[in-house]
Amino acid sequence: MRSISEDISQYGFVRRVWLCMTRKLPPSLSHLDELNWEILIVTGDDVTDYFAIVCSGGKIIASTALIELHSSDVELATMLAHEVAHIMARHGVEMCTKVELISMIDCVLNLFVLIDFYETCEFEADYIGLLLMAAAGYDPRQAPKFYEKMTMFDEPVKFPLLARFLDSHPSSKERAKAVARPEIMQEALILYKDARGRRGVE
Repeated sequence: MRSISEDISQYGFVRRVWLCMTRKLPPSLSHLDELNWEILIVTGDDVTDYFAIVCSGGKIIASTALIELHSSDVELATMLAHEVAHIMARHGVEMCTKVELISMIDCVLNLFVLIDFYETCEFEADYIGLLLMAAAGYDPRQAPKFYEKMTMFDEPVKFPLLARFLDSHPSSKERAKAVARPEIMQEALILYKDARGRRGVE
């Protein structure tokens, strides 16, 4: 059973990275301060407990297991930036609209459309999150390593193509490869170098 964590050290770690990340964002992203951000940490050490989700209004929920797995500042920043990106891209609102629009379509087709939408949202959040963490001064070249570490949860199955088709998230290997694409990484590195320049770091 999951419960709200009382681990002060983990909250301190998350708060430190969160403040470091949000305070160093460029002025163009100042509107993010308008949200009532709140981060909750829940307990859990089972394989199914490695998760982080975002809720409307700026609520981010992460498990103790996931935070322990990604224990460096840049890894945690990658995770937090990904969740913030979901809110920036209004994926929750878009999801509600998508469900409403296809509610009259055959249920099987609904499933396929929604799975494709979920995957698109994840790739988009990975991309936006990469730019966010870079703009906050975290090295984007470390982001692919974050997703590579998550491949330990990409379970091998008897029918991998079917499982892949029915999975709402792209594989961690695909996500690592996507954020490492030269044109995307170059865009992030420009933001990263600019952020370091604002702090007077060579």
